[in-house]
Amino acid sequence: MKDAAPAWKRLLAEHFGIETASLGAACIERVIAAAMVRMGVEDPAACLERLSASREERERCLEDLVVPETWFFRDREPFVFLKQELRERWFPAHPDRTLRILSAPCSTGEEPYSIAMTLREPDMPTRPFRIDAADISRKALTAAKRAVYGKTAFRYPLTDAQAAFFTPADQGRRLIDAIAGTVRFHHADLTDPGFLAGQAPYPVVFCRNVLIYLTEAARMRVLANLDRLLAPDGILFTGHSEMGFLLQQGFAAIPHPRAFAC
Repeated sequence: MKDAAPAWKRLLAEHFGIETASLGAACIERVIAAAMVRMGVEDPAACLERLSASREERERCLEDLVVPETWFFRDREPFVFLKQELRERWFPAHPDRTLRILSAPCSTGEEPYSIAMTLREPDMPTRPFRIDAADISRKALTAAKRAVYGKTAFRYPLTDAQAAFFTPADQGRRLIDAIAGTVRFHHADLTDPGFLAGQAPYPVVFCRNVLIYLTEAARMRVLANLDRLLAPDGILFTGHSEMGFLLQQGFAAIPHPRAFAC
């Protein structure tokens, strides 16, 4: 199986823009093994040939590769700064506009729902907003739309206001419809040059912890999409490890500690 790894790495880089060095050999071998079992073949080369010829099989392979790692209000400060920025600057400057926010990739929904809860907290002005959330994983999007979360989705204690947005469920907590209904989910590939084509620029974009897993070519395609989808005076929230790359590409850091915004 190790002999097949180089060819698999080329396929993952070509079709998904994934920098396989960021995943590790054990992860690649696990994906190969899962694909072989699913297809009922014993030869990794034959399995790879089927993957190369079938988009459907590649998407199934991707589901084995993607392991959601997210939780509500991840890193905290991005949501603190978002709230401050909207209340002090954006809402007063745009009294008649609907706020539009993009979360991509959105994984199983914790991030866009955290944004929605932030906008609906009692001390925020009642203003119309729309959140678009996109991910390449159909499995993750199905979970996001279900809006039921177990304890691993709650790494930080919720405030009383945040906890009020959930009801008890058999497998944890269910997000109330008043929050879940504010997010529109899209199946889309962030590395695709046509990602969310036709959408107007967003004043706020969350694109966190994805660039570190991509090849240089895929990162540049994502950057082109961000340039197209972020309003000229918009705010981009990213991951700590991705700030350096964005600063090199002409973005300007916002001096709010641990917000990782530019």
